[in-house]
Amino acid sequence: MSIKTSKTVHEDDWRNIKKDYTFLKKNKDISERMALLINFFKRVKPRKMLDIGCGSGYLGYLIKRMDMDRDLIIKGFDISEYAISQITSYDKTYLLDIDKKDIPEESDYFDMVVCGEVLEHIYDVDHCLDEIKRVLKPGGKAIITTPNFSYWKYRIVCLFGGIPSITKDPRHIRNFNHNFLFSKCSGKDFDVTYSVREKKDPLTKILGIIFSKMVVLTLTKREK
Repeated sequence: MSIKTSKTVHEDDWRNIKKDYTFLKKNKDISERMALLINFFKRVKPRKMLDIGCGSGYLGYLIKRMDMDRDLIIKGFDISEYAISQITSYDKTYLLDIDKKDIPEESDYFDMVVCGEVLEHIYDVDHCLDEIKRVLKPGGKAIITTPNFSYWKYRIVCLFGGIPSITKDPRHIRNFNHNFLFSKCSGKDFDVTYSVREKKDPLTKILGIIFSKMVVLTLTKREK
């Protein structure tokens, strides 16, 4: 019997479940996240973009199909060899375990970094955030999303003695909510430019933290 590692768990996920874009397109949570990331892309209008944990390159595929600008450069990496082998739309891709190595890119290079549903899969979150800050240009922007452990349905499951689905997922080794992720990112000297915490109305803040299934933060690397 083989011992499962972080790499093999993700490899199995891409080979046996997320086999092609048809599955990704039909998944409601993935579709909602892609729409969010594409809207962010439209706002930032980057020339150089890095997709951390890019999987099979679905985000880049959607962007390249929508944006025909030949000067746009999209790079990405993932821990799954199978997922990387499926990518056709990116300018450069490579196999990388962010828990073990630095991102092999120049400092101050990218206008935009995407880290969508990745942090919950890695051990060294601080290293990942440090690398995001390093490869971003001053003034560059990153968008980070994770599942929200404080989501109201997960709270009810816990209240009645159950275990939320995100905790049962064998790929997930960490849990985040808005406050925890905000504090992690703020501690890295980013300007947090979008989050539920920015809402001025206290009731809106509370409702956002409880009813948002996803934590979303947009970060800006401070100018030197």
